[in-house]
Amino acid sequence: LDYRAAFHGCSGDTEPSLATIKYLIDKVEDEDIPVVYTIDFGTKKVAAVVSECTGAAVDTLYSMQTVSRADFDAGETYLTLMERNYEALRKGLNE
Repeated sequence: LDYRAAFHGCSGDTEPSLATIKYLIDKVEDEDIPVVYTIDFGTKKVAAVVSECTGAAVDTLYSMQTVSRADFDAGETYLTLMERNYEALRKGLNE
């Protein structure tokens, strides 16, 4: 499985360099990637910039490490979050 990321590991505690953002924009354009994925509770700033520059959609993948109070109150479960991940990936792969 190949992936490109703005941050090393799972940490979004640092800002990516302009070179990294340019690399991601070029990769999305060169490979005609239809969706840029973010993780729940992560910053969406880099994805928004890449989306604005390329026209790619932005969608969320849920890590299931934690659940927001709103999702918990709405009855979200491990299974429903996995189903949301599946739908996000299915949509991205079919575009």
